[in-house]
Amino acid sequence: MFVLTGYVGTPTAKAAIPVLSEAKVPLIGAFTGAGLLRRDDKSGKPLPWVINLRASYDNETETIVERVTKDLGASKVAVFYQNDAYGLAGLSGTEKALKKRNLAVVAKGTYERNTVAVKKGLADIMAGAPDTVVMIGAYKPIAAFIKEAKAAGLTALFANVSFVGTENLIAEAGADGEGVVITQVVPSPADETVPLVKDYRAALAALDPQAKPGYISLEGYATGRLLGLALERAGKDPTRAGVVVAAEGIKGADVGGMTLDLSAEDHQASDAVFVTRITGGKAVPATSLK
Repeated sequence: MFVLTGYVGTPTAKAAIPVLSEAKVPLIGAFTGAGLLRRDDKSGKPLPWVINLRASYDNETETIVERVTKDLGASKVAVFYQNDAYGLAGLSGTEKALKKRNLAVVAKGTYERNTVAVKKGLADIMAGAPDTVVMIGAYKPIAAFIKEAKAAGLTALFANVSFVGTENLIAEAGADGEGVVITQVVPSPADETVPLVKDYRAALAALDPQAKPGYISLEGYATGRLLGLALERAGKDPTRAGVVVAAEGIKGADVGGMTLDLSAEDHQASDAVFVTRITGGKAVPATSLK
């Protein structure tokens, strides 16, 4: 294999890291914001064979905490998370964002991966009487939690990171999804004033006229643009190492309204985070959470 792309999930990517390092194969644009793909814990340097497109979970949780504290005056933040590397990455990001503001997590609740067993986690969260619940999970258990929490009378704001899967969460949560916040790492797939989005929608329609535009496939398209840039700059006979070096040379590249910026010291192309809120069954960009 020459280059890997399209890997989904933190545990999947975590398992791939030692293999990548041994085989010296680049991984470009994994669908996860975990810090373990961004910096080596010991050296603090970027992982040499990993190039990320999206903002990290630290970026997303920082944005959530910034917005709920500034817009709503929130001070009692709980975290409901999947009990694995993905959930722990989001928990860590939330804790760091709160610590910056002299706050701490008031309650933690978990569920096990590939289950919707959320009752114990909900009880743990409700014990902290939070005004905000940061959620790091998959759409089915997250939707189950929101439904049960609202039925139990919890009036907190529910805020998710992008990995939850916006369109799936909206469908699964139904009316209970109204008002739920989701951070995104790409622009709205409905906003054709953004050239990247216009190009993406045209490409999607050409491939499958029945396909519905969404945040996940738009991120995949943006990842393809990043990979294309790296391969183009690597020359006629690219090598694996040459693709990484070429990617590190992508500085301030505008791919239709989304800026990609990489270097040998930073293997994350975009820090952009967009806040949306479910309104009328759609994820609507939210300039304020009031």
